[in-house]
Amino acid sequence: MIKAVRSFFIAIDIDDEEIIGRVRAFQKKLMNQNFAEIQSNERLHITLNFLGKLQWKTINEIRVKLRKIHMNSFDTMLRGVKYFPSAKLPIRILWVSVESVGIRNLMEKVCAATLDRYAEEIPHVTIARVRKIVDVTRLKKFIGNYKNYFFGKFHVNCFSLKANVGGKYVDIERYSLL
Repeated sequence: MIKAVRSFFIAIDIDDEEIIGRVRAFQKKLMNQNFAEIQSNERLHITLNFLGKLQWKTINEIRVKLRKIHMNSFDTMLRGVKYFPSAKLPIRILWVSVESVGIRNLMEKVCAATLDRYAEEIPHVTIARVRKIVDVTRLKKFIGNYKNYFFGKFHVNCFSLKANVGGKYVDIERYSLL
């Protein structure tokens, strides 16, 4: 059993090198603009459900339920950069929108298996966290230039239960789709 787990979540990894390259290029341009202090993500993924910090007994119960999810694999597209605000910053989380009926269906099944624990409402890929904004107007304009940018399309054939251990994401279990 893994010790010092910060939190658990269920996600789809993005392993497509072209998509990763496009996201990394966007992140590099964003950081080079110097209108915000940015922390970029190590591993790109679509969070289906954030579980928070749970006891291993509860995690093992969820694992059994996740194994019972049966649905076909599907294609999904990543398009457009958007952002979530926070109480302190008008732009806090930068993310790419996920376009897919399959994602919505899988999210519903995952949420049912986890009793809707912190269900994600908008399927997305977090690509950066803003720590401090120097020029909010320029940052919004820069993001606006990418509002319809096509990052790519990929096939989803599995999802994973993950643990955040010291800032590193560790797979606990993978679940295949049909």
